Amino acid sequence: MSQPQGIEGYDRCQRHQPHGTAFGGREQDRNTMADWSPVLVLPNLDVRGIIDCGIAALVPVTDSRVEAIRTEHPTFHSFLSRFKGQYGEQVWPSVILLSKNASRSYCTAEALQGFRDLCALSIVPYA
Repeated sequence: MSQPQGIEGYDRCQRHQPHGTAFGGREQDRNTMADWSPVLVLPNLDVRGIIDCGIAALVPVTDSRVEAIRTEHPTFHSFLSRFKGQYGEQVWPSVILLSKNASRSYCTAEALQGFRDLCALSIVPYA
């Protein structure tokens, strides 16, 4: 799969399949829960892979970073498990994680919405 070009900073972002790792095979780097914080939960988005650009990541709840946070914080797990679909079936939301090393300018609503929109735009043409 070729990398999208032309959007500043986006060339670094890569779309990964569920069996891949977000940092080029260094699984131990992904598992450091202390380096990531959940900032947004998207219950209407079923992500099967990982979209990660080092500063932010759009991941499913099965991602090792989210699983570590769920284990460490049972209230977060309880929160994620309460989402229901239209007919009452359980829905596991997707999570946007933000690196603790990210600049404060990435912590704004506009920056996070921009990351979400960029992820959506990169996948729609692929479909």
